[in-house]
Amino acid sequence: MKRTLTIALSLVLGAAIVAPVFAQDQFPDVPANHWAFKELSELKAAGLLVGYPDGLFRGGRPASRYELAVAIHAVWTNLKNQQDALRAQMEDLMKRLDGFATKADLDALKAQVDA
Repeated sequence: MKRTLTIALSLVLGAAIVAPVFAQDQFPDVPANHWAFKELSELKAAGLLVGYPDGLFRGGRPASRYELAVAIHAVWTNLKNQQDALRAQMEDLMKRLDGFATKADLDALKAQVDA
């Protein structure tokens, strides 16, 4: 009984912690059965679509040029940040590879072993 209660409480607490994370990936004014719901949720989760300050998407109204500029800037900023992160990872990997032997080193070692 104690174990069952522990498992049940763990599941409830886990759901309470995870539910807000999923809720943040959705716009409250876009119903789950909307044809673009999945795509909008994925774009929001990736940081490519932020919506209005009140958290709404307001997809039923036309977007102004200013709003399109803000949306494009959000995409550009996100991609630039990803590019910067990848560049830093590449530099880190290159530093780590500096200590490894080159093909010439391995060929010389093979020649010594074969001799």
